[in-house]
Amino acid sequence: LSKDRNSAASVATIVDPNTPQGKAMLTPLLTSRIPALRCEALALLAKSPEHLKRQLLKLTESTDAQVLFAALNTMVNHQVRAAGPGLIRLVESEGFVSRPRDQQQKLFKTLWSLNSERGEAVLISVIEQMHGLMADEIVDRTRSLAAEVLSEHASSDAALEALANATRRRPWNTPDLRAAAAKAIECIEERLAEQDGQEDEA
Repeated sequence: LSKDRNSAASVATIVDPNTPQGKAMLTPLLTSRIPALRCEALALLAKSPEHLKRQLLKLTESTDAQVLFAALNTMVNHQVRAAGPGLIRLVESEGFVSRPRDQQQKLFKTLWSLNSERGEAVLISVIEQMHGLMADEIVDRTRSLAAEVLSEHASSDAALEALANATRRRPWNTPDLRAAAAKAIECIEERLAEQDGQEDEA
């Protein structure tokens, strides 16, 4: 996958889509067997940002993980921020918790890369609202992953509050989720302490 991403990134540096020659070189890539090249060609030949958003969101419906990852990488590389609401609908869909962990993680991180405030809000919502009255291990795997992603990026009081609530013994909080939330809080507090230390030194 990394080779494909590198190949796709190099396309933009050697082909000018605004010239007839560039368009002639890119057009065949729209049917490439390599999803990353196909998505990059879509981005470079898109008629408008709205057209690109629609095309990439359509690809996220694919059952092929490589196609999904290519579409998400292209969103980040070309900062297709307008795709955010569509990705949120995907996260909120009924089948999201059944997706493989790597797909869920990629979707969470893409949302964060496109708009950190919106990404954080989605992750908090997953932790706070994606549960019933009783524990569900499948759902809590997703909630635990949301906590993990927050641990890497978040610093807000809202994120810490959501994680603190997830550490509490409640019928809908599994031991694994409570542990993941506690670890996330620890990571965030350590990062904030380091930042405060750096500011004091400055």
